[in-house]
Amino acid sequence: MRRRVAAALTTLALLAALGATSVTAAEPTTEFIAGNPACDGTKIDPVESGSYALVGGGHIVITVGWDNGAVFDFDTEGSATVSSITVKGGPNALLWNFDPPVESYDGLHSPLNLKNPNGYWYGLSHLCINSEKKDGDGGGKK
Repeated sequence: MRRRVAAALTTLALLAALGATSVTAAEPTTEFIAGNPACDGTKIDPVESGSYALVGGGHIVITVGWDNGAVFDFDTEGSATVSSITVKGGPNALLWNFDPPVESYDGLHSPLNLKNPNGYWYGLSHLCINSEKKDGDGGGKK
């Protein structure tokens, strides 16, 4: 009887552990964009900590802070998720794609400044956020 209970508890523990790993969001992909791309979503310029209305509904809270103010985090409020953010800094931009769309993410930044001997990213010039309604309606895209 004890062996059966122990085996059942072990099985439940393994299933719980496997179930917890399946809900982890995928990491975003990034794409370097030369120049200053057009924005077809919500544009935030200048990039400062605060709450901003998203095209199509909902809000996004941007927190700029660490690593000399060149890195930011975001959280959405309301019915929005973020499918991509273009981060403009220096002469170029960095596109962050989220598949599936997310409600929050930490540690986003602009392209790396290769001329900086300390390896810093360029400062944040502006953001272009493409968002969707949680039901997948593409509410934040024009």
